[in-house]
Amino acid sequence: MADLPINDLNVASNETLITPDQLKRDIPLSDAALRTVTKGREVIRNILDGTDHRLFVVIGPCSIHDIKAAHEYAERLKVLERKSPIPCIWSCGCISRNPGPPSAGKA
Repeated sequence: MADLPINDLNVASNETLITPDQLKRDIPLSDAALRTVTKGREVIRNILDGTDHRLFVVIGPCSIHDIKAAHEYAERLKVLERKSPIPCIWSCGCISRNPGPPSAGKA
């Protein structure tokens, strides 16, 4: 049998990422961001625990490549959240700069 490579056939490069601890040291969380994250987690916990009766909606896109477009999208979601006839909290469930599956963008 021929010695054919079977591992990492579609891998163009390999880059070691920094650890979460190193990221936290390099880009410290601002006080405003900390308050936003803390409040958001509290609201979601209360919804999941049933003490907050709003609907929790996680909405895409699954990845973001354009930060400006992501901010515009989030602003539009905030408007829709306020207009919703059902009391709810909407959250973007996405990963920044995720390359997506190998077939992404191919027809």
